[in-house]
Amino acid sequence: MSFSIKIEEYTPLGDIILANFNRDVDAIKARYPKLNETFKESFSTKLEAIKIQEKKYVITQQQIAITKSLYEESDVLVQELIFLKDYIKDAGLDNTLVTALIHDLRSHNIEGAVDKIQTLKQYIQANQTPIEEEGMATTFPDALAAHKDSLAKKNKDQKITMDSGAVLTGNNNSQYTNLYNDIIKIADKAKKVFKNTPFEDQYVISKIIKSMRSSKKAGGTNPPPPAP
Repeated sequence: MSFSIKIEEYTPLGDIILANFNRDVDAIKARYPKLNETFKESFSTKLEAIKIQEKKYVITQQQIAITKSLYEESDVLVQELIFLKDYIKDAGLDNTLVTALIHDLRSHNIEGAVDKIQTLKQYIQANQTPIEEEGMATTFPDALAAHKDSLAKKNKDQKITMDSGAVLTGNNNSQYTNLYNDIIKIADKAKKVFKNTPFEDQYVISKIIKSMRSSKKAGGTNPPPPAP
């Protein structure tokens, strides 16, 4: 073939071929008995498996992005807490809570950190004047509260994506290969069955791909197969 199929084009291409095959299965199996309802169901199952795999991949990418943002914010807060630890100590106060919070953030114990942030905010507010005299910004308690809400939300979002079962398997490439082989088998046989008829072009892979890409550039969706 003089064209290549992009990875994201396999499932929409499969959908179009399956829609045509659903319509034409009787005519096709009359010439090729193995391309029957059983083959069609097998093809449909392979297509759905890849769709599930792609959804899992999207979820996994979302999880990676959330986790990155969560840990980056934790690192930012740790840098501020290192100064706060000194301010509290220099004020002659106990900075043990800050040390414990830094440990939680560095070890990615976000739930523990969120609980400690609330307690730390209350501790700072109760001793705000002497801590500010050592260098703490007056707005720091409010900044702590914002971090608490943000970290809690990101931690929750991370758990939601993890609970969605976003696990990639090593079968991904073989799934695409198996689907592609079925697409080619259906298309090659169907083109012969419908040679010199309006249906023939509906099984020409290069034309389907070209139509899909043109539709995408125009901002539309993949076109449905023409009505018989």
